[in-house]
Amino acid sequence: MKDSLYVTYLEETEELLQEAEECLIRLESGYSTNDLNALFRVFHSIKGSSQMIGYEDIGNLTHKIEDMLDMIRKGRMDLDGQMLQLCFDGLDHVKRLFESKNTMAREG
Repeated sequence: MKDSLYVTYLEETEELLQEAEECLIRLESGYSTNDLNALFRVFHSIKGSSQMIGYEDIGNLTHKIEDMLDMIRKGRMDLDGQMLQLCFDGLDHVKRLFESKNTMAREG
């Protein structure tokens, strides 16, 4: 799976994961509609590209996080400390899955 699509996926996803972490850190300091929307878009993008590349586990997890963020955006849930922690935990899990896939691709 060393084709250009896969290489692009790896590069873009690494950047998106970093952007997600930066958004979450800013959201810890205070609510920002811009950061919440940016975080939603990041997870939406990772979901779509992961599903396209065949990484359903990453796509499914990011879809759940995206749904939760959408509920917060629509005012159905509050972005409190517990929700932020869920986002951080979810992001950490996505990073581990991504790194595992990346390692297997390099070795395989």
